Amino acid sequence: RTGRPVVTADVCADERWPSLTLSGLIEHHPGSAADWPRVRGVAALPVTWEADGTLVLSVALDRPATEQTLDVLRRHERLAAVAFVVTEAAHPDRMNQMLDLLQSRAALEEAKGIVIALRRCDPDEAWTTLRRASQESNVKVRELAVALVELLAGAPATQPGGERTIRPGTAARAAAERLLRALERD
Repeated sequence: RTGRPVVTADVCADERWPSLTLSGLIEHHPGSAADWPRVRGVAALPVTWEADGTLVLSVALDRPATEQTLDVLRRHERLAAVAFVVTEAAHPDRMNQMLDLLQSRAALEEAKGIVIALRRCDPDEAWTTLRRASQESNVKVRELAVALVELLAGAPATQPGGERTIRPGTAARAAAERLLRALERD
């Protein structure tokens, strides 16, 4: 719900989820009844594609999950994202959406890098900053990202060619200017 990574050393004893119990897991997922008693730690890493889309990478462990568990998930984020795109692209009606997601991914990562450098924050906080600026300005986060990269570079952002090139509008460019001013003040 928060859009932030979650780590727990013992999922069935974590106070954040008092109704999550071993018996409840077995009852709701009887096909995995033999596995549930071995599960202790859980880590979940949200991977946001757009302002309204999130993929969550998660792992259940037979030992406590730690911040290092999240680091492993982060290293596999791109692989999981590509697998997701390939799976979704198998549906003809979703192909265009997946191409849009891939197109915007590079711009989003560059913009996150800009925010990280200027704010001295972690990637999750950088994403939250971009998303909030996008929502406050009522522009797509991918357009804001490209506009921010172009504003800072003083040149068009590098993008694959074709009809899917992201072209930020006036509102996105104005939002990027406001965001950059705010980041430079911090």
